[in-house]
Amino acid sequence: MAEVSVVEGTRERATTLPAGRRPWLSRHSALCAVGGLAFLGLVAIGGCVNDAPSGGAGGDTPTPSDGTPPTSASPDGAVPDQDASDAALPASARFIQMNDVSILLPLAKSVTERDSSMLNAGTLGSDGPLIDRALYEAATGEQAGPLAQVGCSGCTPMLYDNLRVVAVRIDPCFAHTESFHGDDTCRNQLRLVFQALVPNSDADAGTVDAGPSDSFTVVDGGVHAFYSITRSEVIDIANAIVNLRIASGRADDLGPLAPHPIAMSEGLDGAFVRGLYGIIKAHASSNRLVRLARMQSVPNMWLLSQHEIASGVLTRTHIKMLPESDDLLSIFMSGSLADTYMGVIGPPMTQTPDTYDAIMNSQYAVNKTAAERQAAFDATLRIENPHNHTPDTIDCASCHAAGVTRLNVGPKYGLEAKGNPNAFALTSPFVPEADMARTTAPDPMQTPVVTISTQTNIHMFSYIENHPSITPRVINETAVIVDYLNSIPH
Repeated sequence: MAEVSVVEGTRERATTLPAGRRPWLSRHSALCAVGGLAFLGLVAIGGCVNDAPSGGAGGDTPTPSDGTPPTSASPDGAVPDQDASDAALPASARFIQMNDVSILLPLAKSVTERDSSMLNAGTLGSDGPLIDRALYEAATGEQAGPLAQVGCSGCTPMLYDNLRVVAVRIDPCFAHTESFHGDDTCRNQLRLVFQALVPNSDADAGTVDAGPSDSFTVVDGGVHAFYSITRSEVIDIANAIVNLRIASGRADDLGPLAPHPIAMSEGLDGAFVRGLYGIIKAHASSNRLVRLARMQSVPNMWLLSQHEIASGVLTRTHIKMLPESDDLLSIFMSGSLADTYMGVIGPPMTQTPDTYDAIMNSQYAVNKTAAERQAAFDATLRIENPHNHTPDTIDCASCHAAGVTRLNVGPKYGLEAKGNPNAFALTSPFVPEADMARTTAPDPMQTPVVTISTQTNIHMFSYIENHPSITPRVINETAVIVDYLNSIPH
């Protein structure tokens, strides 16, 4: 067992590492975060220069209306080399942290900043745009025009040109419930969350609220893009993000998941975000896109669907645990009572015991026995636990709604996660208990009060209007990945 110093804020604590585990070490090849320096075409003394987004330090110029992706400008975002200064850092500085694995970016402050400093769907990645326009429009049925076409009646449009990257996640073993050490079967992925940021001057594009001409509305919905990468790329990306964090002066623990502290401090045009954009563009493109999952809002309802992509062929896929006849869509509906949580998931699940209908609807819950409510509450905990369920074992609506249901309904009936054997638990020298805390309200209708126009919030790692939303499930998944990445050879 080895003891190292772990810096938390302005204090240090001693952490004992299990045999065979060691801090993340800087590697020059990892700093480039690409499969070779030749790809970048530029090498700087002491480090590599990444192909940063054009249109300023943060993002590409908007995709032209003819669908042609914008051309990248000259590189200006660098991932610094930390080798020379490693000796001056505590060993713990190179441990990967929660906010290294799952990064929630701040929103732009205006349409102008949205267009200059946020990645869009047409941003050029390693081999083409992050999402191909024709593929997205085929998947969604949405097209821009004098009157925006939407793929479903009453849906709020999420048009291609309005999509912006709001979150980034590293996943070394997608949809695994057991140990990730079976590397041969792991699906290594880089995941991006896009949301539609609609200018308030653009009424045909789905504007929700009027506002200043340079303001925008965040549509209540999102697009989750999954990119296939290799295990070595996972390691390179993680190392590069650690180096960016250290270069920004943060060798300490950034704490629990929240809008990324460095990005919030430096802004979207800061060195950290510029470097992160370079990493994304080096590893993600439409040719590596393997899945698109989508949540779209209708009044008091969200429609969830997903598509798989293989060799450029788009296939709408069956959502796990739903009846075969209902394999295209999972629906979550919110209720209208301000003093309690109401909802229903449809179509009903038929292939899993982990349903929680008994506490989804306040009228149901009142009429259920204590044992029935406890069983439903336990089911939400199991769904939140990445050791029990993955996207391959539970439907997306149940996963999106489990946390907010538990956190809203549980206290009304004295139901608690603490001490419950179904609750997620992790003992890891790399994940302090304090870093497992929630930093966003379980629901904007709860205390602290957050004023929003919708009834409830089922966003997992994105924004509900301009408020960040991070669910317990995402926190738990991130903790498992942090523990794992710090334990593997690199």
